Amino acid sequence: MDLKLNMDLGVGKKGVNFDKTKLYDLIIIGLGPAGLNSALYAKRKGLEV
Repeated sequence: MDLKLNMDLGVGKKGVNFDKTKLYDLIIIGLGPAGLNSALYAKRKGLEV
C-alpha cells in the first residue's frame, strides 16, 4: 500500500490540482478526522482515492 499525504496545501490556495482524466473511486472533501480515516480505509481496500 502506497499512501502519500500532501502537506503542501497551504491556506489561501484556491484548490487542489488533480488529473481530470483519471477515474477516482472515492473523492474525500475535507481532511478532518472523518475525512482522514475515510481516505485511509479506502486506500487499504484498494480504492483509488
